[in-house]
Amino acid sequence: MGAIVDLVEEVRNRLSTAQASGSLTGVRAIYVGDASRARKLTDMPLINLSVLSGADEPTAHKARFTSDLNLEVLILHPKLADDTTDNQLYKTSDSSGALFLIETVLNVLDKDTSGDLDLLFNSKSYNLVNYNWEIDNSFETYYEIILTVNIKTAEFTAGSR
Repeated sequence: MGAIVDLVEEVRNRLSTAQASGSLTGVRAIYVGDASRARKLTDMPLINLSVLSGADEPTAHKARFTSDLNLEVLILHPKLADDTTDNQLYKTSDSSGALFLIETVLNVLDKDTSGDLDLLFNSKSYNLVNYNWEIDNSFETYYEIILTVNIKTAEFTAGSR
């Protein structure tokens, strides 16, 4: 594959492996691409991975580049029917709260599929990853958590991604 596809596949693989092992508690589905098909409460919590943007940047080596990617890990998490005080977002009595899921996803992304810390994504990344996230609480029945992963691909030669 190519530098961009390899990196996206590594992120997907980490999420899917964690879901299969039960580390992503309660996550019902992981999609790659269009998120519009999965908006039913019975499908949540779910994760949708997509590429937001990218830019090729030269490195110090002649004719070598990296692609600076912004990946979106969209998490849709249901609210409780009587959730008027955000208790599902901050729920601490068990691992079903939305904030707990955010932390779990971040921990999953920090580790390879064996559970070892790997911030270079199995040598598919050129530098350490940067995470940004925000919570959209405006939906009546679910939270939309937008986690943006800024990461550079492994270095490649021009014309041979």
